[in-house]
Order: sequence, then structure tokens, then C-alpha cells
Amino acid sequence: MVWICDKCNKEFASARECAKHEKNCNFVNEIKCKCKECGNVWHYLPEEENTIRSQAKNNALIGLGNLFTPTGAFFSNKSIDAQKELTKFSKCPKCGSANITKENHNFEKK
Repeated sequence: MVWICDKCNKEFASARECAKHEKNCNFVNEIKCKCKECGNVWHYLPEEENTIRSQAKNNALIGLGNLFTPTGAFFSNKSIDAQKELTKFSKCPKCGSANITKENHNFEKK
């Protein structure tokens, strides 16, 4: 099996080597989005989307575990808010259209 660095696409023989390399990798992965309706172009880091997705999942699990307590309702609401925030990665911030294209771009840090 081969492991590939998410930032520079270099191949490794083991997951440990790949993880060690990714910590010191000199590349940044970025998502370029373009709206097919208005032509607006914007960029974001995949880590932003992953962080919000993880928060939404964790809040939902905490809310489920505390279903019949006041804190359960709080975490359930936080999960819903995070899910709504995730839509910003799939819609144009200018016109609100979901007709967008996404491309991965890797840049070397300077």
C-alpha cells in the first residue's frame, strides 16, 4: 500500500513516514472555487471545512449523549449552526448560487 501526502502528492511506503513528512511539508493545499453564474472566484483552506465538519459531528454526539439535559439542547443547536456554516463551502458568497466548480491547488511556502 502507498500513502500520499495531501499537500505535495509525494508517495510513501508507510503511514508513519507520510505523517512525519506532512508535519514538515513545505506546501499548502488550497481550494479554488468559481461560480458558474456570476464568475466570482474565492479560495479557502480544506482545514477550515474539516474543522467545522468535525465540530458539527462532535456537538451532535455530545447533544445525543445528553439528550434530556439542558446542555444536550445547547450542543444540538451548536451542531445545527455548524451544519449551516458548512453551506458556505458549497455556495457562492456573492450571489448564493450552488452552481460552482472546485479545484485543488498546491502552493510551496515561501
